Amino acid sequence: MKKYLKLMRVKHYIKNVLILLPVILTQQLFDGGVLYKSITGTVIFSLMSSVIYIVNDIKDLNADRLHPTKCRRPLASGEITVQKAKVLTGILIAGIIFVWGGENQICICVYSAAVGVFMYQYCIQSKAERVSAG
Repeated sequence: MKKYLKLMRVKHYIKNVLILLPVILTQQLFDGGVLYKSITGTVIFSLMSSVIYIVNDIKDLNADRLHPTKCRRPLASGEITVQKAKVLTGILIAGIIFVWGGENQICICVYSAAVGVFMYQYCIQSKAERVSAG
């Protein structure tokens, strides 16, 4: 279980609590609707960040295996197979859909951010790597 939490980068979730900062600063902490949506958004953002980390680890697997520190990551070290990482990604996406429930507007922002990250990784970054390689 610990290796899967490491793959998901759960230790980085603390940064996602910043989503709650506006609720606290605007003194809406005890407004149930606002608090619920903020917590839901935090959970969704955390799960989506894990999806992005895993997809990136799969994409960079060969390079990470050669890196002095990244080679210790669960995928690069072989602790977790790519197949199991893909299954976990599917479970996380199902969790996002379940938590979302179709009502929380923050999902649009989270999904937009995820699309932006994936476009950067697979379009811009990949093209830059090809240009610098040859």
